[in-house]
Amino acid sequence: MHSKYIPTETILQNGELSRSAFGIALVEEQDGITVVLQSFCDLSTDLASAQKLAELCCSLQPSPEHLEDIIDDFVLSL
Repeated sequence: MHSKYIPTETILQNGELSRSAFGIALVEEQDGITVVLQSFCDLSTDLASAQKLAELCCSLQPSPEHLEDIIDDFVLSL
């Protein structure tokens, strides 16, 4: 099975106010169904940043146990 990283969007609401928050998820196809293995939400308000992080993770293919450290470094760099 092949896993990949994709950008995600979450709509955060507080009363009448709402905003988009972007993150990434590690997903895998299983029997034609996309299964989320790990997800990190609300990393950025910028979709391009989340896309760049997902592309970097796809090319480097870090092990899932190192993903949290990569996320921490990404957030600190913003």
